[in-house]
Amino acid sequence: MTQANILELCRQGNVQAIASLMSSQLQFKNVTVKVILNNDCLEVIFKSAQAPERENLVKYVRQEIIGLKITCIKKVKVYGFWEGNSSPLWSQEFNLELPSK
Repeated sequence: MTQANILELCRQGNVQAIASLMSSQLQFKNVTVKVILNNDCLEVIFKSAQAPERENLVKYVRQEIIGLKITCIKKVKVYGFWEGNSSPLWSQEFNLELPSK
């Protein structure tokens, strides 16, 4: 699958494509990504052997989703987990307001 195909699937709200894109960009940080779309709410789950950095990851998710211009997403919830734990270390949610054209 080409980068252009992945980006188009992301714009359509394809969670596997979004997770794949984020995983490839964060691979060097040893962070795994899981993405779930419930109605108009995107949930992004980061897991790592070390505590995932809240501020940087939330900022990254916000920039990526806005950059992809995924219109079907209105709210985003971001979670940080240590590998093997069932409860998040942290979570943050925000409403997504895409820039006007």
